[in-house]
Amino acid sequence: YHENREQGCDWYPRRSFLDHFFTQDTTIASFDTMDYQEAGDFLCSSYELVENRKEPPGITLRFEGSVKQGRSRYALALEKRFVFSETGVEVYIKLINISPEDSHTPKFLAPV
Repeated sequence: YHENREQGCDWYPRRSFLDHFFTQDTTIASFDTMDYQEAGDFLCSSYELVENRKEPPGITLRFEGSVKQGRSRYALALEKRFVFSETGVEVYIKLINISPEDSHTPKFLAPV
């Protein structure tokens, strides 16, 4: 999909609802050329089906992985809930810090 290889090629399958975690130095340009580091291990992971509802129709998926920040790794659960209707899909994403209590809270999970 790029005119030349210098623009970069994705190393992962192109799909919808991919979960990227970027390092602080990632820019749109570095992402566009695939010259960035993925900070999480969620991108190509298989999620567990947690809930399958008929009313309202939808599913909830969960994956427990980790995100690197600096020299540390933090355990993190990501839940995605998809609610389907005739006109579209609503998506709800929940991040849950599952790191041990004695570890520091990563900045992206800290209260604002």
